[in-house]
Amino acid sequence: MFNRKSRHFIRCRYNIVRELLSSEIITINCMKSKDNMLDLLTKL
Repeated sequence: MFNRKSRHFIRCRYNIVRELLSSEIITINCMKSKDNMLDLLTKL
């Protein structure tokens, strides 16, 4: 369901993540599928 309320929620979360990334509180790292150990657990 996509409505005005959900759009607002998505926008708020996007802005929070953007602020955390810019202040370097969180970082995003790319990882290959073969190196991701948790990925194996989700595909059982």
